[in-house]
Amino acid sequence: MKIPPIIFVLIIIEIAILITAFYFGTQIIELQKSNAVSRFSNQAALSIKNIETQIKSDINVIEVTRNLPIVKNTEYSNHISEEYKGIPDTYDLKKRELANQILKTYPEFEFITFHMPNGDFYIMEPYSDQLNVTRLNFADRDWYKGVMDTKSTYVSDVYNSTTLKRNVVAIRTPVYDDANTLIGIWGGSLKLQFLQDTISNLISQNNLQVIFYDQYKKKILDTSSTQNYDESFFNSYIDHAISGQKNTILENGLIISYSPIRVGSVNWGMIIVQPQQDLFFSAIVTQGLVVSMVVIFSIILAVSGYFAYTMTQKNSRLLIELEQVSLHKDEFSAMISHELKTPLVPIIGYCKMLSKKDMIGNLNKDQLEAVETISRNAKRLEKLIRDILDARKLDINKMTFTNKDFSIREFLIKIESSYKNILSEKGINFEINSTIEETTLNLDEHRLRQVFDNIIENAIKFVPEHNGKISVSARRENYVILFSVTDNGTGIPPEKQSGLFRKFYQVDTSETRNFQGSGLGLSICKGIIESMNGSIWVESDGKNGTTFYIEFPL
Repeated sequence: MKIPPIIFVLIIIEIAILITAFYFGTQIIELQKSNAVSRFSNQAALSIKNIETQIKSDINVIEVTRNLPIVKNTEYSNHISEEYKGIPDTYDLKKRELANQILKTYPEFEFITFHMPNGDFYIMEPYSDQLNVTRLNFADRDWYKGVMDTKSTYVSDVYNSTTLKRNVVAIRTPVYDDANTLIGIWGGSLKLQFLQDTISNLISQNNLQVIFYDQYKKKILDTSSTQNYDESFFNSYIDHAISGQKNTILENGLIISYSPIRVGSVNWGMIIVQPQQDLFFSAIVTQGLVVSMVVIFSIILAVSGYFAYTMTQKNSRLLIELEQVSLHKDEFSAMISHELKTPLVPIIGYCKMLSKKDMIGNLNKDQLEAVETISRNAKRLEKLIRDILDARKLDINKMTFTNKDFSIREFLIKIESSYKNILSEKGINFEINSTIEETTLNLDEHRLRQVFDNIIENAIKFVPEHNGKISVSARRENYVILFSVTDNGTGIPPEKQSGLFRKFYQVDTSETRNFQGSGLGLSICKGIIESMNGSIWVESDGKNGTTFYIEFPL
């Protein structure tokens, strides 16, 4: 079965929509995924920067304050006792006040301490923690050995505080007097919770987990207590991070970012993990929308196609019926024209014979007038039939045109010879005015003459009987030939001009109108002129005559 064109068009449209939706949907989804990965990487980099900035700031505050006279004051060192694990809280209040100010300003510090060169405690704030210290001397700590070995600020390994019972990292710096003699070790210990606080904005995302490792690959902080990934899965990433490398990868349904964190002279490692379905949530939603859109369009087009097919089948049957009706109409028109014209031929012929003396017999005056009336009305009927057929041919685009070159000058001369003498006898002045000499048109001369005859015959009806005037002119304007037919008749009212070229239109529709006509003439003129790529229009003020213009491009 042959597919109707409209169904084929709908299929093409559906395929085009599906391809377009798939292409642009894929592009949007890929862009959203790319943006999500970039945003993920940027957030990881920003988190690293924030942590490193925080650690540097903490180191800086310890290094700046060590040079203060308050810090360098150790006048109460002879009051150090095993009982207080340092000096009592009533001594060296200024140093204790400075330590508390640092704790207040930098809450990531667990405590601030000052140790003597041999590792004994001097003070510790908060003082309650000082009292809970299990021993007086900490010369065995790596931070103590680090300071003594490097003679500079040292950031310790992560260790478990015996006082706090949790992991901390120490920042310690040597304190010298004016003679450059070591008089103590000043510093503080950071609680690892500051790492989580620093990246709080990052870990607020759905199912995102951050894990920190020290330089020995030991896990020191995990922001999630619900996710349980196999630790061995991250081994290679941890090695890369501690060695100073960073990257963001998609693997096993996860997005993983690993980066180093510079802490003192070593690198820690940070691993950020999130399920891809959470990271790409917006892309997944978009994908669902694209699929929904495609399904909806497919359903709409399928339904439209069904109705279009049904309508096409109905229209096909209707078109066949209309073609049959049109065929019958053409056959009817041909039959009617033939059957009507056939009896007119002998009627008009016999009228001519009766009008001539001694051909059939002599008729008296009344009889001749009756014959003339019969002939005139027969000719009128013949013209009406011809007009109906011409109008029908124009409607169905079956009027034939035989175009050939003809001289405009000779064309106007023929018109003049046809009308000038006859109209002169009726008291109508007929003129030809042309500025064109040797110019030709490639048109159907017979059809063009039909138009001029119709316009001139209309003009004859409306000009005055004794001083009527009709003029036909032709001139060349740029790239067109402009013809005009002007009369000094009664004119056409402006409100009547818009419908003048419609079929069966009558300017005077009263039952007592003076001039008879079918109302087809000017519509036929318009159809003929436009079929030859020309244009026709009328101008009249409704009082002082009428001018019809006909224009053809050269």
